[in-house]
Amino acid sequence: MGDLLSNAATLLAQHQDRALPLLALLAFAECLVVVGVLFPATATMITVGGLIGAGLIDPVGGCLAAIAGATVSGWASYHLGRWMGPAAFYRWPFARHRSALAMARLFFRRHGVLWIFLARFYGPTRATIPLAAGMMNMRRRTFEIANAGSAVLWVVVLFGAGWLAEHSMDAAMLAPAAKIPAFLALALATSAGSTLTIRRILVGARRTRLLVH
Repeated sequence: MGDLLSNAATLLAQHQDRALPLLALLAFAECLVVVGVLFPATATMITVGGLIGAGLIDPVGGCLAAIAGATVSGWASYHLGRWMGPAAFYRWPFARHRSALAMARLFFRRHGVLWIFLARFYGPTRATIPLAAGMMNMRRRTFEIANAGSAVLWVVVLFGAGWLAEHSMDAAMLAPAAKIPAFLALALATSAGSTLTIRRILVGARRTRLLVH
């Protein structure tokens, strides 16, 4: 994973004139159903935030490009889900990821719009929740608002973490060769923290529901 992050950072740094389209494509792939499960999304986004902090990528343009890529990816997965319906469970390539799709469908049924926001920070369902929303015929306008809002939150939080990490490492005079492992460690900590937080939210929501009923 460290080599992948290093290569992605090098690519963006060496092609600054094409950084925004590449960033949009990267965010699109990270959130696209099936394809997204192959990407270390949290680590990559935090590393890109570090490049923004280092002045290699325009912060406003970079955020807008990533938000656009993530939003379009969710939109495409949602409409694919509406078109395929429950038959997606049995069609290639989704049949190979049936457990992840079933998990996304179950979480979406229980938590609806809330899960569209939470799933951005939860690897197993980030790329499958929009497909599940489409399969279950969630209202288009409701999904589009939640999809765009969650994309904004996801990009700002992860880029912000990378930006802060870059400035902290510069202040500590950390050697450039040590930055990728540091970003990887931060990404692992962020992933673990977000997973624990999401689980607590879900447990709290479940307890509240039981008390109400």
